[in-house]
Amino acid sequence: MTRTRRSSRVNPKKFPHVTPDIVADEQLLANAVEALLVEHPDMVRHRRRIVRRQEALQRLVSPEAWQRYLKVEEATNVRYDLALRLVAAWAFERGRKCGR
Repeated sequence: MTRTRRSSRVNPKKFPHVTPDIVADEQLLANAVEALLVEHPDMVRHRRRIVRRQEALQRLVSPEAWQRYLKVEEATNVRYDLALRLVAAWAFERGRKCGR
């Protein structure tokens, strides 16, 4: 079954303004990436779905297994955050080199 997908575009005016100073600062760049993603409709929908599945999983496993799962989840999130910052910095630099 094919699901019809509604448009989930975000108004580009709501995008954070990224400057060379922001790109050079890991925390500021992470904040800019988060600002872009936190309100995006697709991200909101996925976040809700993840929370529901985590709640279901937590009911099925022991407290120790749940803590181990959270450690794996934390490591995955750190890697994902780094990847987003690297891509954002790369895209910013490419845009500057292309005059955009």
